[in-house]
Amino acid sequence: MGEKLPFEDEEFSSVIIDNVLDHTREPKKVLKEMHRVLKENGLMFFTVNIRTKWGAFLHSILAKLNIDKGHSYSYSYGNIRHILEDSKFIILSEEYEDYHKTKRAYLEKKEIKNIIKAYVGVVEILYIAACCKK
Repeated sequence: MGEKLPFEDEEFSSVIIDNVLDHTREPKKVLKEMHRVLKENGLMFFTVNIRTKWGAFLHSILAKLNIDKGHSYSYSYGNIRHILEDSKFIILSEEYEDYHKTKRAYLEKKEIKNIIKAYVGVVEILYIAACCKK
């Protein structure tokens, strides 16, 4: 449970949060805790799967209907940046996979679940960011 970590304030010089945020109950609280336990100018390595705006919207509906129970939240590029910045992190560096290349890879797997995801637009794109505490 990342919403309440058993560590002192400013205990760590770096934290890693690898594909966690979209699986949590309260993602903003998780980021608040990451910020709290980081020392001044501490670094956070962050990854999460994002989608296009349409894909994030559609996936959020699927999550609410418990069709994808493992992912409580869906993010697009714009809203994950907003959440990180709103949580008082400065994005130092970021990259993300190419949507069209990832969609082709989904189709090439020839698995029905991935083909459906590709055609309805809920392809997962890996987003990676290095951030520091403001």
